[in-house]
Amino acid sequence: MPDATSGATLIRVRSFYHTVLSKLAVIFAAYLLASAAAALVAAVFSRYASQSVLIGGQLGFAVFTLALILAFGYRDLTRAWLVLLAITAMLMLPVLGLAAFAGMPQTGGA
Repeated sequence: MPDATSGATLIRVRSFYHTVLSKLAVIFAAYLLASAAAALVAAVFSRYASQSVLIGGQLGFAVFTLALILAFGYRDLTRAWLVLLAITAMLMLPVLGLAAFAGMPQTGGA
């Protein structure tokens, strides 16, 4: 005969794994956002290579911290995850545009 507490234990274990995986997903999304911010700074200031990398890295730490504070301020971690991914996508569009523009051959001129 099955134990009456086994169902409750299974629910607690599933809840624990859901909580842990949700928080890991939010941390990963915050890392993506910080990387996108650092890439944007590096792409915008690409003329000054060493300074742009340093500024982008320092900005990445600040953005990561702010993204975690923002994400864990939400009650629903799924919504926080979607917000972080939306902001990341908005930051990556200019980076991809600048990369495409920089890769275009120069025309005209002497």
